[in-house]
Amino acid sequence: MIRGAIRLCLAVGIICLICTTGCGDTSTNSNNTASAKGVYQFKIQDRTRSDGRGELRGHYYDIKVTQERGSKDIGRFDFKIAYDTAELAFVSATQGYLFTDCGWQMFGVVLDTVQTGCVSDCPSGIIHIQGAPFDQVGWEPSCYRPDSLPALLFTLSFLARHNPPDDYVYSRIRFYWSDCSDNSVYLSDDNRQLVSNAVYDIQYFNGSRQVTGIENRHYNLPGWFGTPDSCPYQARTVRERSVDFWNGGIDLMGTDSARINGDLNCNGVANEYNDAVTYINYFVEGMGVFDEHTDCSMAASDVNRDGVTLSIADLQYMIRIIAGDAEYYQPPLDTGQCAVNYSHANGQFNFNYASTRNIGIMRLACHVSYSVGIPITRTGGMDMLYHQTDSILNVLMYNIGSNIIPAGSGNLITIPLDGNLTVDSISAADFWGYPIKVTIVPPTTKERE
Repeated sequence: MIRGAIRLCLAVGIICLICTTGCGDTSTNSNNTASAKGVYQFKIQDRTRSDGRGELRGHYYDIKVTQERGSKDIGRFDFKIAYDTAELAFVSATQGYLFTDCGWQMFGVVLDTVQTGCVSDCPSGIIHIQGAPFDQVGWEPSCYRPDSLPALLFTLSFLARHNPPDDYVYSRIRFYWSDCSDNSVYLSDDNRQLVSNAVYDIQYFNGSRQVTGIENRHYNLPGWFGTPDSCPYQARTVRERSVDFWNGGIDLMGTDSARINGDLNCNGVANEYNDAVTYINYFVEGMGVFDEHTDCSMAASDVNRDGVTLSIADLQYMIRIIAGDAEYYQPPLDTGQCAVNYSHANGQFNFNYASTRNIGIMRLACHVSYSVGIPITRTGGMDMLYHQTDSILNVLMYNIGSNIIPAGSGNLITIPLDGNLTVDSISAADFWGYPIKVTIVPPTTKERE
């Protein structure tokens, strides 16, 4: 998923040069001498939920890297950020204010390798990000600093992986130094190279947030502790220790041994009939069906182990397990396609479909202006469950057996309603539990006002 005008290069050692225009606190320890705030501060987002539960695995999360302090014009930056590939999968990088507001042109993103010489606490994933105002002679951006602080420098997107041995874990995303030029900021109006004044690390222990200053100017690269004094000065460059770096991360919900995939009702037995009932009720009634075991149910919901929790495909795969004919889950290379259109006539909304695959399960999420009548399925043999809460209507078509909505085209469902209806989303999976991409076609007849 690459957003904006950037392209992600997954090949190690290749930097992408992308043209977007025209083409603190104080801290001390025994190893560091930082005792005052740096002039500049750059911060990786600390993403934790206010309820203390941790983020769901199998979902995508954006981590912002922001400039918190600093008033001088920036000429370019060179950052390295490391993460644990067992917990997170890097997906994309998105440009911030220097590119969107100031018109900077060069944004380089590369997945780096761990430098030889790392002997302990070595990262498994490194993202090398560089930015500069121009990639062609004569180009002048409109600005070199934000109008106000804090300001977004760039955003990193990650997929939170499943890692069953862990319970709640704070997956750290940290600045990393493998070269003397790493994590440097260069000013635009002179020859100063701004490097680390302090480095702050954040960890969570039993829900308690702990911030530690870890700057060490006397270690040998590579490491987490800032630019060491042993780094040689660059030619015609004055080094200035004036940047505070703040690490961050994502607080992830665990999947410990007490949370078995498929045990939606959390009674210690996975993929039984009552689990399917709980899952079905979730899709029509929402999170409230999990009652006091919400965390356990969410962690157990990735039945097909594709990394996505609480999905229609998971429920259908569970149904196939219960029916006794589930296959080893290996998603096909081509994704099934389904188009759904609907129209209003004679006090009812009629839905039709055209699908490239047999549909085993489908869910409609709608907003309605009035109470609806009992929906009527137009596909023989499928079960139907619906629930309306105020203006929200959920309809689920499924079958704990072998009935399907056949590939091809036909009538899907009729919803009696003398009012307005808006479809928010439609999700579906085929008979074996593989996701089907659904396209919603706007109504062919204007809805009644």
